[in-house]
Amino acid sequence: MYLREIMDSLNGNERRRAKVRIVIGTSIGLLIGAGVGIMLAPKSGRALRQDMINGAEWGVDKARETAHKAANFVKHEAATVNDAVAEKMDDINSSITLVEDASKASHEEEKKKAKD
Repeated sequence: MYLREIMDSLNGNERRRAKVRIVIGTSIGLLIGAGVGIMLAPKSGRALRQDMINGAEWGVDKARETAHKAANFVKHEAATVNDAVAEKMDDINSSITLVEDASKASHEEEKKKAKD
């Protein structure tokens, strides 16, 4: 147990974990605070429900927009990687062809020398 704590301290994992805990705790606190604030706001039930519906719709729209952006980014990166792999495969295939041609030429020369 102590060795793991020492290793985490040396490589910075403990600081990263602490930052993640702070972000998660702050996010949860903000959500709870916003929910309590909405529930305790001096509005009628109908207006409060409408505000909650509007907020939920806004959240869904933002999530949908973010998902589309992420999907487009992934498609673009996948196409880039695919092009790079295809280019490397072409390079490898041309290198193999050159080696095969050189090998055939060398083999033909050896056959010719053996006949002579």
